Amino acid sequence: RARALRALHAGAYLLEHAPAAVGHLAAELAVAEAPTAELAVVGPSGDPATQALLAVAEGAFRPDLFVARGDGTHDGGIPILAGRAPVGGRPAAYLCRRLVCRAPLTDPAADRR
Repeated sequence: RARALRALHAGAYLLEHAPAAVGHLAAELAVAEAPTAELAVVGPSGDPATQALLAVAEGAFRPDLFVARGDGTHDGGIPILAGRAPVGGRPAAYLCRRLVCRAPLTDPAADRR
């Protein structure tokens, strides 16, 4: 991590003087410096409510947000999906930081970053 941060900081001059030229570097630096979040979205893939939850997550550029998608019955070996299930039969989104999750959301309009 320390070596990666040194490499990213080495590009600080370019970020300051030519930010459009190093967009990827800026995104990597943002991810490295900011606390990351994980979002587990669980529900049937064809369900419009599942798609609405995913649309909120994918609606903006968030390099610090990692999204995992599952059906709520199998985690596929992805730790963030383990034990996550729809809530009351409705697709749900679990927002987590360092694998500690808040209460699940079932309403895509409820924005809790």
